[in-house]
Amino acid sequence: MNGSVSVFGRAMERFRFVEPVPPEVQRHIRRVKRREFLKILRRAGAYSTLFAIVSSVFFTLKKLGVSITIAKAAMLIGVSALFLFGGAASSVYYAVRALTAPDSEIRVQSEESGQSVASSQALVSNTTAPTAAADPPELVERRFGVQGFTAANVDPATAARVSGMVASELAKLKGGERVIRGASKDRKAGMLVLGSVEELGGAYDVTARVVSVKDGRILFYSSETAGSAAELDGAAVRLSRKIAAGIR
Repeated sequence: MNGSVSVFGRAMERFRFVEPVPPEVQRHIRRVKRREFLKILRRAGAYSTLFAIVSSVFFTLKKLGVSITIAKAAMLIGVSALFLFGGAASSVYYAVRALTAPDSEIRVQSEESGQSVASSQALVSNTTAPTAAADPPELVERRFGVQGFTAANVDPATAARVSGMVASELAKLKGGERVIRGASKDRKAGMLVLGSVEELGGAYDVTARVVSVKDGRILFYSSETAGSAAELDGAAVRLSRKIAAGIR
């Protein structure tokens, strides 16, 4: 794996751009970079099934606007595999234990669990303070929660400015009641707007995705490019209009 990562690093250094790339060329590169990347690996003799999985995760996350390196993608797969293995092992252990435990032990554990649940419910009912009236469920479900955009090769303040512009423009288009910025204890949102701002050879790539809080589904995804930092506000406005049109 380390050898494959080294080959990838050398290829990126050899073919990196030294001048700003036109937006249409950038879009073409984003469409074909995964296919060409795999071709380079095959020619270099560094292609393997494991690395194909790593590269698939890497390019998928990049497409969704998540800033990540190829090495971190490999670590993510390894950690996920450990969690899956650990979860499967725990499930088998408790299943075997339940099948082999005496009936008396199961009955005692059930009674203790029932007492614990009843005690917890009583504690919650006694200590919960009255809260303000909640927003109607239909409003919460249709509300956008705009989170701070991640920054890749740009100042975090620039990414924060872009996410703020997206929130402001969405509020104009959808109404202030349907848009909140960041996390709010009193006002909940049924959809999260996540995004990133990435500098690519002097130009900027702004991506955004709308994710359902209920089930984690990606409801909408789009991106905009800006030829310079001065054009980022315009890209944020265009991206907001796309979101407003795509999510009714």
